[in-house]
Amino acid sequence: KVLVSRFITPALPGESTAAVDTANRGGEVIVVNANGMAINKTVVLQHSNAQDTANTGAGLPNYLATAAVSPDGLSAWVASKQDNIKRGVLRNGNNLNFQNSVRSINSKVDLAALSEDAGARIDFDNSGLASAAAFDRSGNYLFVALETSREVAIIDAYAGLELRRIQVGLAPDGLAVSADGQKLYVNNFMARTVSVVDLTALLSRGDWMPPVIATLPSVGAEKLAADVLKGKQLFYDARDPRLAGDAYLSCAACHNDGGHDGRVWDMTGFGEGLRNTVDLRGRGGVGQGFLHWTGNADEVQDFEGQIRRLAAGIGLMGDADFAATQDPLGTKKTGKSADLDALAAYVGSLKTFAPSPYRNPDGNLTAPAQTGKALFASAGCVQCHGGDQFTDSPTGAMHDVGTIKPSSGKRLNATLTGLDTPTMRDAWNTAPYLHDGSAPTLDAAIRAHTNVTLSDADIAQVAAYVQQV
Repeated sequence: KVLVSRFITPALPGESTAAVDTANRGGEVIVVNANGMAINKTVVLQHSNAQDTANTGAGLPNYLATAAVSPDGLSAWVASKQDNIKRGVLRNGNNLNFQNSVRSINSKVDLAALSEDAGARIDFDNSGLASAAAFDRSGNYLFVALETSREVAIIDAYAGLELRRIQVGLAPDGLAVSADGQKLYVNNFMARTVSVVDLTALLSRGDWMPPVIATLPSVGAEKLAADVLKGKQLFYDARDPRLAGDAYLSCAACHNDGGHDGRVWDMTGFGEGLRNTVDLRGRGGVGQGFLHWTGNADEVQDFEGQIRRLAAGIGLMGDADFAATQDPLGTKKTGKSADLDALAAYVGSLKTFAPSPYRNPDGNLTAPAQTGKALFASAGCVQCHGGDQFTDSPTGAMHDVGTIKPSSGKRLNATLTGLDTPTMRDAWNTAPYLHDGSAPTLDAAIRAHTNVTLSDADIAQVAAYVQQV
């Protein structure tokens, strides 16, 4: 059998209610019969209802890593993060915080029953994203890379208990055990190194403190500019106390690879409302205007506020400079901190959109999309989604197309009267849609616009076009 792990992106209701759809699912492990590649079963990793405390938390698995199959073939373990999407002032009365928004977890799938063993899920304290897992040859030990905290956890696989953590480099995201079983190799993605861990004492006499015996360079010539690389390293890290409290919330926790996690977060307690995570890829090249759905920031450096208030970091700029620039639409933060400017340089480097796979093989629009393109123009969609970038965000214009509702909350603790126009250039890959994720499909997003009148057939064709932009 072949195991394929993936995350799915269910949207929570965008209404003014604290109720949450409990049918929403987490990531999936798809069991495929290698003879013919037919799907045997899809195992859905369920929502954890663990109590939110300083060392445990609730949530849905997301950002699933490759499944690690135990040597006896009886179980598969999947490292991931866990999104606490039921938390928030609107949803359950508890504001998001640094330790109960995302947490590193490892989920166990029983390969005989082809179902999740939910009681065996491991919650890793003081870490926000588990990014890889690998067994030793005996199956006694499972190693799990903890990306945000620069660690590898050692798990007693049979007891399901964490034993110890190995300190490694920035953003570990890959693990491999040597052919003789005596060494563990750890790819430190953002350190551009590989840590070599000696497992001999662990395996021969149960010594839980295996040493890192070598750190090898993994990149000969760095392709990123120095400031972009530095910014990307900061983007992925949460171990640095300037960035986060207790190594939980890195920028990449919600924007891995510069993308989006497909979640809708309750930001009501921060003067906003329900907010759909925005994909950052390509935004560096569209001449983006104000940032976020409500245009509540005018430079990437304004994320300093979120680093301090949500991630519980000390901050990348001095306290006096932050006090003088707290208004995200006021005095600029640019030039106040080299590291904050580097973070902005990395985000600004994300200038490329992935091409839509829904076009014809020759790259041209399909026939329905060609019709939809004409309708897109005649219906007036180009007034906001026009030009090469398919957005008027650079103008600073804000619009209410009929989707603002009580759960949309506020803008910077003030009345929300309009929203920033999202680009259409990656709409095929950014579900759910609208600022509150209340539209699961492009058809639904178009239908939600009360300023546009189209038939069902027209909506389908416009959606086909938008899907191929």
